[in-house]
Amino acid sequence: LPRLFFKHLEVIGVTTGSHQEFVEVTQVLGRGDAPVVVDEVFPVSAYPEALAKLTKGDQMGKLVLDRTIS
Repeated sequence: LPRLFFKHLEVIGVTTGSHQEFVEVTQVLGRGDAPVVVDEVFPVSAYPEALAKLTKGDQMGKLVLDRTIS
């Protein structure tokens, strides 16, 4: 609590959905039934470009850094 106070941080809660919906969603995620959407795969050397895209919020899904040596 001192860190919240001295750094003037705020705690904002969100109340969307019921507890039962939360349980169902966590079960789906735990089983791996939720699809993972990959927007783009970047080579590690293109990290700055991937970070710029992420910072702008231009992605629709995950950005992946591929460190595979070919």
